[in-house]
Amino acid sequence: EQLDIDTYNFDTLTQNRPQNGYAYQNQKTTAWAGFATLEYDFSERFRGSGGVRYSKDEKEFTAGRDESPIGAGALDPVTEKADADFVSWDVNALFRLNENHNIYGRAAQGFRAPSFQGRLLFGDVITKADTEEILSFELGWKANFTKKLRGNISVYMFNMKDQQLTAVGGEANFNQLVNADKTNGSGFEAEFEWMLSPQAIFTLGGSYNKTEIDDPNLFIAPGAAAGLTVLDPVNPDDASLVSIDGNTLPNAPEWVGVFTFRGSIPREGGEWFLFTDWNYRSEVNFFLYESVEFMQDGVFEGGLRIGWTTYDRGFEVAAFGRNITDELYRNGGIDFNNRTGFVNEPRTFGMEIRKAF
Repeated sequence: EQLDIDTYNFDTLTQNRPQNGYAYQNQKTTAWAGFATLEYDFSERFRGSGGVRYSKDEKEFTAGRDESPIGAGALDPVTEKADADFVSWDVNALFRLNENHNIYGRAAQGFRAPSFQGRLLFGDVITKADTEEILSFELGWKANFTKKLRGNISVYMFNMKDQQLTAVGGEANFNQLVNADKTNGSGFEAEFEWMLSPQAIFTLGGSYNKTEIDDPNLFIAPGAAAGLTVLDPVNPDDASLVSIDGNTLPNAPEWVGVFTFRGSIPREGGEWFLFTDWNYRSEVNFFLYESVEFMQDGVFEGGLRIGWTTYDRGFEVAAFGRNITDELYRNGGIDFNNRTGFVNEPRTFGMEIRKAF
């Protein structure tokens, strides 16, 4: 694979908006792998499978800059190389308690090859993240409780070594790759579907997800926005850096939930229907570091759709509403030189007609 990227910057505050910056990147990747899998039925109720894979990756990355928008001048091409080989594996098992209940388990180890970040329009260095490894476990139960009620429940945990993370923004407005010594995660997921009648179906799902960066020696530069209230401990040797040890992963809420309902009234040739969905997520942090300004409290958002459709779904006309409670919340932020947040879509109503041909 060969990837070429050109980055241009333009002075939007000057007449005719002349170009005032240009940087480039090139990455060549060669990868190959060999794998084998085996599946075996130990009995009518118990089945197991496993696999192993050997992977080999080689990368050569070059980046340079001909013109800088911040007066830093040109930068001669810089080249970095990396290679990695890894043996990954997985083991699966499925046990049928009876025709309506299954228990399954899985253990797996995987990896991500080294990565480069060299967007040199504002920076002068290529950053590299070393090989990332993950060991994960999952145990679950799939069940048909009745003919009208079914559900799935699973628990999981994972341990990552040298996770590749991207530190964005900061005083230099520059993306940098870092490796966290360890990242731990665990949680559970559950989903249920209840067919109250052929015309009324409820679904309910949710998950709990706990993530934590475990690296006492990992420090990054927080945002450069004036008045930013950073909550992480300052590096005693460099006040421009803060520790992210113990922080959650960015944009990783602990709690997620979703509820849906679809009801219909049959008529000749089709049906009138109503569909609504409601989604919840708990507090999230937008960056690797934690700050008061770049967090978002839990949000709850709903949608509604009412219309007519033929039984073969070939024709449908409907009115819809999104974010019908008109919730306003932030989806992310920019921490370079101000406390900027970008927000969700406002309450929206509309009509839609669909016809299949």
